Amino acid sequence: MPLPTPSIILLAAGASRRYGGIKLLAPVGDMPLLRHSVAAALSASPDVTVVTGAHAAMLRPVLHDLPVRLLHHRGWPDGIGSSIAAAFADLLRRSAPPDLALVGLADQPGIGVRQWQAMIERAAGEPGCIVAARHDADGLLGPPCAFPREDFEALAALRGDGGAKPVLRRNPDRVCIVDMPEAAFDIDERADRAGIGAGASDIAQS
Repeated sequence: MPLPTPSIILLAAGASRRYGGIKLLAPVGDMPLLRHSVAAALSASPDVTVVTGAHAAMLRPVLHDLPVRLLHHRGWPDGIGSSIAAAFADLLRRSAPPDLALVGLADQPGIGVRQWQAMIERAAGEPGCIVAARHDADGLLGPPCAFPREDFEALAALRGDGGAKPVLRRNPDRVCIVDMPEAAFDIDERADRAGIGAGASDIAQS
């Protein structure tokens, strides 16, 4: 059975206050972190949206030649939930919204095409489930996550800093898990850059 063609949403709206600069411009190999993340997503789906906010003007040139949709979210200070809501409201405005959408953070250098494909395959194998990445042995769930069409309205109503957790908590019987320890590594502070080499996936693999 062919896999669905999902939308992939990458959240890139934050101000990077703890980093003390624009962390999405930090180098991963020979490219900025944002471009690395977007290239990985594009390897898994042709439909990629990047939600920008605080540093939209600085990030736009990094993606100028890539076939992505840039969605500038002016309400980014309201929290990550509001960025997710803006992205799903945008999906719902399409004439034909996708049946599946995945959400990830643009500052997760360990998420490559293999990880995106694992999420898509799990969602295709269990239609109607919400697929969440399990980050560690303690059972911490987080992004990336995959949501079927039936959850889009709830996601478009999110607010605050809780991300998509409210939707997962309301639907515990529908949550399917993919073990993904590499998802636990993200860039918050400059010291985290030391782990990029070990945490980053090979985005070229297919």
